[in-house]
Amino acid sequence: ALKKDEKVVSCGCPNLTWPNAWLGSVRSLEATAFTFVPEPIPGRSGSGIFDEEGRHIVGLLIQLDKQDGGFGRAVSLESIYKYTDDLKVLDHTDT
Repeated sequence: ALKKDEKVVSCGCPNLTWPNAWLGSVRSLEATAFTFVPEPIPGRSGSGIFDEEGRHIVGLLIQLDKQDGGFGRAVSLESIYKYTDDLKVLDHTDT
């Protein structure tokens, strides 16, 4: 589980430009998400957020917030698993 001030990394192609990466840190933890700094570049929504070594995904970037100097918000991996498990329960298609 993530902790406040833990280092995180991300890599993506904002607004269809060349890939870039950044090293940041967890700012706060919420029930289903976490916030981090630095603020993400617009167009990076959906990018993976990884642990400091870049080996394990810890969340998906969902929001840029310009308040309080700017920060990003990511939905946590645990929440993603819960959502996908809920979808399996609701899936009534024949396989």
